Amino acid sequence: MSLEFITNPTEWWAIFWGLVVSGILKFVTPIVLKWITGKLQSTKGKLRLWARKRFRKTLKYFRELNSDDMLLVREISRSTVYLALFFISILLWLGSSVFLLVSRPHALSIIWMGIGALPIYTFEIMWVTKSAWLDGYFKYRKKKRLRKISAQ
Repeated sequence: MSLEFITNPTEWWAIFWGLVVSGILKFVTPIVLKWITGKLQSTKGKLRLWARKRFRKTLKYFRELNSDDMLLVREISRSTVYLALFFISILLWLGSSVFLLVSRPHALSIIWMGIGALPIYTFEIMWVTKSAWLDGYFKYRKKKRLRKISAQ
């Protein structure tokens, strides 16, 4: 096993491309989700009915979260677990990709690295959507408190 890969900077792109794509996904996913929900609310027919039911279901769960702190703690801990799994999958992917490229530096190992990066994207999407959902809940909670204060 040679250390030529570590000393040759022209091959370093193979390790860091997944991190760059993950960083882009982190910023793009909330924008795309917001765009999709906006489009769903402006459509007509069954799709609009489905979007309204989903929105009502979310509001109902927000009200339930307002009254039960344990549910809120569970949702926050779920988001934290997704974040931890995301970082663990990055570390495992980095270690395995360095080992794979040092032991067999050919094109097939790059394909396996791409397949191995799928859990990173999965956990990232799960974390970003749960985090955006929690942000929506906290905005709802803040509005509810402001209405309660102004009504008094």
